[in-house]
Amino acid sequence: MRFNQSGAYEIIGVVSDAKYNQVRGPYPRTAYIPFTAMPNVLHGLYFHVRTAADPLSVAQRVRGTLQSIDPSIAIVEMDSMTNQIAESLWQESLFARLTSIFSGLALLLACIGLYGTISYGVGRRRGEIAVRMALGAQYTHVLWMVLRQALALASVGVVAGVPLSLLVGKYISSLMYGVSPRDPATLAFTAAVLVAIASLAGYLPARRAALVDPAHALKSE
Repeated sequence: MRFNQSGAYEIIGVVSDAKYNQVRGPYPRTAYIPFTAMPNVLHGLYFHVRTAADPLSVAQRVRGTLQSIDPSIAIVEMDSMTNQIAESLWQESLFARLTSIFSGLALLLACIGLYGTISYGVGRRRGEIAVRMALGAQYTHVLWMVLRQALALASVGVVAGVPLSLLVGKYISSLMYGVSPRDPATLAFTAAVLVAIASLAGYLPARRAALVDPAHALKSE
């Protein structure tokens, strides 16, 4: 805006919405007025400097330039926009870190539990596997027979987990910023990671089962 000859405001342009104090919440109604139009109303100014380098690395040069223009200018604070955004999203950042840590622990426990379950099942079916191999079952057939159990358990977890995550996402959406609790890419990636971990946890006992010596296994039975 700017003043015309009659003292009224004249709109000279329209810009896109912008947020200032916080990234959440609605966009505030804002008008940009030249500093020369209201010099006695403003108690301070914010200067924004765009740079391709690290913003804090040019802070001293910016400070020196402003002091050379007017030595009476009091520079209260200098900070980068990245730091200000990070400070306004500290709660979301802390929540994301904590959930990542606990999710990793849960995934590790699930992997260990699945590995133990499949290993126990392989031990119980050692005689059956030996008979199958004695009758001509191939390495890949035995491997897939055991690995299929791990994938079946992972599939059940995915089928049950996706609806639960969508349900819980409604209650934690207030702690998330820039990410939808129903983001298809995130859900697909999580399901793929779970299946991959289940495949890894089931592969080791499946490989051990496929390498069973039929004669030795039957003799021990």
